[in-house]
Amino acid sequence: MWLLAVGGLMCSAIGIVMVGFLGIVALLRRGWRAALITVSVPATVYVAWLLAVGRHALLADTTVNAQTLLAIPDFAWAGLTATIDQTTGLVGAGAIAILGLTAWMILRRREAMAQSIAFAGAIAAAGFFLLDGIGRAAEGIAAASASRDLYVEAALLLPIAAVVMSRLAQRARVQQLVLLGLTGFALVHGVNVLFDQTRMLGPIKQQEEQQILAGAALIRGGATVIGTHPDVRWASDLTTRDLAFMVREGSVPTDVGVSSANRLNARLALQVVAGSPPLVDHTSTVMLSMNCQGTATLGADGCVTTTAEGAVGVTLRFAGDGWVSVRSSAGGALVARLAASDAISDSLTLDRLAPGTTDYISDTTPADQLLLLLPPGTTTLCGDIQLQSP
Repeated sequence: MWLLAVGGLMCSAIGIVMVGFLGIVALLRRGWRAALITVSVPATVYVAWLLAVGRHALLADTTVNAQTLLAIPDFAWAGLTATIDQTTGLVGAGAIAILGLTAWMILRRREAMAQSIAFAGAIAAAGFFLLDGIGRAAEGIAAASASRDLYVEAALLLPIAAVVMSRLAQRARVQQLVLLGLTGFALVHGVNVLFDQTRMLGPIKQQEEQQILAGAALIRGGATVIGTHPDVRWASDLTTRDLAFMVREGSVPTDVGVSSANRLNARLALQVVAGSPPLVDHTSTVMLSMNCQGTATLGADGCVTTTAEGAVGVTLRFAGDGWVSVRSSAGGALVARLAASDAISDSLTLDRLAPGTTDYISDTTPADQLLLLLPPGTTTLCGDIQLQSP
């Protein structure tokens, strides 16, 4: 059991909750000593890893202050009620169900030993959102209803729900019919949600696969790759290093047709990067032209300054690998697309510029046109730039 628990901790933060679940089961069945023995090894391994390695990422990605700590109870309540609402399709039923389950567990607390898995699952469900709230309460209460969390919650609450429904079904025929109707409604609702998700996510999944295959083709062909993720929107866990390893191992198919647009999506993700410092040692000549309303002036220092009340669209054509610096007076999103003669990529937010801060756009796709949507206000681009008249 220790080996499985440690393996779970290595895979996901949900492993923390599941180790707690095992500890609660042991506590209810055999007492504190058994519970401590159950969690001792996985807890020791996790704490050692956290202190040695994990704390750096935790501190970088987690915002914890008095405001977020005060929001954790609301976050947990929103997550628990959303689990019931979205699982059953009965909007508003979550609050009633959670309060009812809590009251039932208190009244039936003497049965906790016999129903240890059900009781432990309910407690772990609450603990899951309390733990999740530490890292995500700053994102707002709506983050608690993310579907990836609700599946876990539904699985943890299912045993206690089954126990309560079994007890109720042993009584009057009316209660049996009501439970049967509610179960049937929830089943139909779940099937409908499944079909909706299939229709919505099917095209996204196909595009994700095509973009990853196009990224693999770039790596296989020896292209200059500077991006860290082949598809940051839909496959953010897949890194360029991981994909390169898969290509070397022959794990990525090569004879799959990929659309021109998805090839451009892959180039945009892997060969255009915004940040500091530039990822290209030297810069080539860059032709810049305006795409929409606004003014652009070329200064004596070779920098182009654009001014507009709204977002400004410009096109960059690099003669070779190169970079341009960009500085926005107001700050905002820096959005890009790649265009070729036969297709255009989807939009990708390269960076969110801080006011008055200089970032660099590095580009290793000289054959394509880089379409930029600059923030409103005054933006200055510097490099070996030639301003092309409209």
